[in-house]
Amino acid sequence: MTPEAPEVKSEALPQWTGGSSTVDFWPHTADEPLTDLSSEGMRRVMMASYVLWSILRYRATKLVEAPPYVAREDGEGEPEHVDHELDELFREPNPDEDWVEIATVTQMLVDIDGQALWTKHRDNAGRVRIVRAYNADEFTVHPGETDDGIPRLYGHFRVQHSGHSRDYGWQDVVYFRSPHPYQRYETLSPTDAVLGMLGIAGDLNTRVKALIRNAAVPSGFFVRPEGAERLGDDEFARVKQEVNSQYSRTNSGRAGLLEGGLRYERTSMSLDDIKFGDLWREVEAACCAAFSLRPEVIGFLVGLENAPWSHMETARRLAYEDSAMPVWNFWHRTLGRQLLEPRDRDAGVTIEFDTSDIGVLKEDQDRASRIARRMGDDLSVNERRRMAGHEPTDKPEHDVVRGADYGTSRSPTEPETPPQTMSRGDKPEAKARDETRYKAWLEFDEFARALEPIVEQAAKNELQADLDFVLGLLDEAKSFKESEEQRVRRIMAMLNREYDQRRGTAWMASLAPAIGQVAERGARRLADRMGISFDLVTPGVARWAEEHAAEMVTAVSDTTKEAIRRSLADGLLEGEGIPEIAERIQQSGAFAESRATLIARTEATTTVNGAQKEALSVYASETGSVVRKTWLATQDDRTRDDHLLMDGTTVGLDDDFDSPDLGAIQYPQAPNCRCTLTYAIERTWDEDRT
Repeated sequence: MTPEAPEVKSEALPQWTGGSSTVDFWPHTADEPLTDLSSEGMRRVMMASYVLWSILRYRATKLVEAPPYVAREDGEGEPEHVDHELDELFREPNPDEDWVEIATVTQMLVDIDGQALWTKHRDNAGRVRIVRAYNADEFTVHPGETDDGIPRLYGHFRVQHSGHSRDYGWQDVVYFRSPHPYQRYETLSPTDAVLGMLGIAGDLNTRVKALIRNAAVPSGFFVRPEGAERLGDDEFARVKQEVNSQYSRTNSGRAGLLEGGLRYERTSMSLDDIKFGDLWREVEAACCAAFSLRPEVIGFLVGLENAPWSHMETARRLAYEDSAMPVWNFWHRTLGRQLLEPRDRDAGVTIEFDTSDIGVLKEDQDRASRIARRMGDDLSVNERRRMAGHEPTDKPEHDVVRGADYGTSRSPTEPETPPQTMSRGDKPEAKARDETRYKAWLEFDEFARALEPIVEQAAKNELQADLDFVLGLLDEAKSFKESEEQRVRRIMAMLNREYDQRRGTAWMASLAPAIGQVAERGARRLADRMGISFDLVTPGVARWAEEHAAEMVTAVSDTTKEAIRRSLADGLLEGEGIPEIAERIQQSGAFAESRATLIARTEATTTVNGAQKEALSVYASETGSVVRKTWLATQDDRTRDDHLLMDGTTVGLDDDFDSPDLGAIQYPQAPNCRCTLTYAIERTWDEDRT
């Protein structure tokens, strides 16, 4: 060791030693290039390495967004957290890594090599307190058997690390494995699939995996000065042995000195020598296909060039459905089978992942709940409960689709009179109370019906435009030089890609003004009747109307697209051609005038109720008033049973009504619903002061 030898900072050697990995010590002189990037093959290697690294990081990041927990099903079949000895293990898997670190590296290793291994280390009571991760180069798998003599394909594991080896039985490891379809003892990773698509095999395949593995657990090189003599075999062996013994495992992070002017260089992947072009897009597309990811979500060129920005939200949701959820399920099965004891599994204990704080998934559940409310009469109670994220009930009547004609309809010319069943008792004061409520509801119903034409005309126009759009796609498909089945499948793809971009914007432009007009009239009516300033609540009502219009357009568009997909799929199953499928779509009812009427009736009532509630929320916030609301059910024999049960229920202004079929709702908003709310200002801020 020479006095002028440079000191190596403490963070350099641990990065180089790769944490738990054996050091890869590759000495070379500065005038000996490591690789030659001029060939087509090496460009593919570097491109694939960089793109794969981006995808692996993304997938691992999605995995650790949802922390694991030990659970048991509650009385309603939902997983509920239970205290368990594994809770501590999930918080700190080992002294050197937390859950995020070990899970990230493990998932990346599985995606690279198709396998990874955790070794279990138990305390004196036999509880698993530490797990450590190893990559495919550090362990081998052999057949074994259980204590009962039952053969196991993966029953014995030998870990080789830092020049030492140790054997583990199947009960002392967690083996993460991506199976090969043809070879029981082989694995097939998404990375293998990508490299196969790109024609990267043999030594180049190994080099790509080495590059990505070094990016996940970085290593580096000792570089000798230019012109220096090469190390002799004995000197090389001594230096390598010293480094592996002094700066790996628990010694990682120690400062060290480099002899003879050696310079340490950490390996990294660089785009400096990669030429962009069609080859780059080919690599991106192949990588995303193997990992079931939309390229625009990762920010890849092939995705950004071929997908509109309006599709980004959908692409982000699909990334969770197609990529993140399968990874959570893989870990759920692997950890549950190999970390939990048999007694735990017999007791119904599982390992779950908490996705409650993931924004996209919460948005999906909220969206499903809104759609369930708007599809009211087309779904059974239990179907709507499932869409809204609730468990179904055991009542047989809740599995029946009620239909839009549920109950007895009244002729448009028949005079509206209070139903004979309205009295809650024989007392005169009770009947007078019912008469008052009937009059209040009748005035609201007449007011809402008068606003229906505003929405109905806009809905008719856009439904006709929707039909023209779909028929145009079908007409365009006639020119496709493909089989009928391929044509229909292409139409489905075009529908997903183009409908939201073209038709969603048109719906919003047409319906937003109509919804805004209805909301303004509803809020003004309430302000006049309750003696509050309409100017005070106008900004809040306008914002609410715009947000509600966007929600309504999404719900209507989703229903339309689903009806089109159903017609396309049914036509495909029946072996129909394009003309027959076009006729099927026109007869589906999705574009009928009756649907425009249903939309208008539902939205007129929903918008008036929502705007009035929002107006009072603004008023209460600005004035410090305390306001309560009461459910006023439709006062005739067509009232839904669950809405009739809520009749007369009073809650705080911003509190929810507990609907038996739809869960928590703020105001009436189901299809064909004609219920409303009445309000009472109980006290104001000024009254509180006095």
